[in-house]
Amino acid sequence: MKLPIRTLLGKSGIEFSAICLSSLVRNSAEPLTIVVHSDGSVGEREMDYLRERVDSQISLVSPDEASDVVEPAITRHPHLQQFRKTDLFARKILDISLVETSERIRYCDTDIIFFDRFSGLFTSAGEGEAMFMKDVQSAYAFAWNVGARRFFPLPDSLNAGLIDFPKSSFDLDHLEHVLSTGEFVGWRGWREQTMWASLATRTRNIWPQGLVIPNPGAAIAQARAWHLVSIIRSGWDADALGRAAERLESEPAKSFEMRSFKTTSYPGYLSQRSRNSLSHRLRVALSRVSPARA
Repeated sequence: MKLPIRTLLGKSGIEFSAICLSSLVRNSAEPLTIVVHSDGSVGEREMDYLRERVDSQISLVSPDEASDVVEPAITRHPHLQQFRKTDLFARKILDISLVETSERIRYCDTDIIFFDRFSGLFTSAGEGEAMFMKDVQSAYAFAWNVGARRFFPLPDSLNAGLIDFPKSSFDLDHLEHVLSTGEFVGWRGWREQTMWASLATRTRNIWPQGLVIPNPGAAIAQARAWHLVSIIRSGWDADALGRAAERLESEPAKSFEMRSFKTTSYPGYLSQRSRNSLSHRLRVALSRVSPARA
């Protein structure tokens, strides 16, 4: 039986999404299948494209289908209702979690590409544990004020591009409380990640070593897997990435070594945020001028 992995997908950039999702399905020793949550732009034409290039059994959850489940669940949570109406990334935490009927919420972004055969990625977390990937910074959306202290300590540098989370620890009341503070700032996409980080304080948290956000200009496949976030994605040729991700089924699969997340305090978060502000600007600048290497 194939293990379902959920993802949030749009029509824009579907060719690159297909390359990444194909690398996930084909390089996993355990049979996986993809469950697509659409941003509203994905129809049967796009699904046929994905079934041809990724997985013939890939399935679609339309926004209307998800709403039939999610809206009744959040009727007493006005901030979550507003969040879902105004932020596409709400579907990456509310829809994938509430539509899921199994004991684990498993998710992978469409911009993560796997270069090696692997095993056990979505089965390594034990009871009471959650798996996320590790970021280069604590990309959270809390404002610089004393009120945000109540949510700390948080996992240091948690990235919600990859998720294996126990559904028993998913708490709508807690997420409503987080949103009700009104203390979110910065890029909108960080709100959902901040909410996952806050939920993760209820679990033990692990991350797979070898899944990284690459530096601009890095040689392709220098790590086991890359998370090609939008600010650096244009630095590499998609076809070259796809070729590097192709692996023979006979190649032995290796498990990812899992590490435990450290935690960060509120003062530590503020200090890291200050240091990384300049680093982030430099990464963006480098991504525009650094030549890609095959």
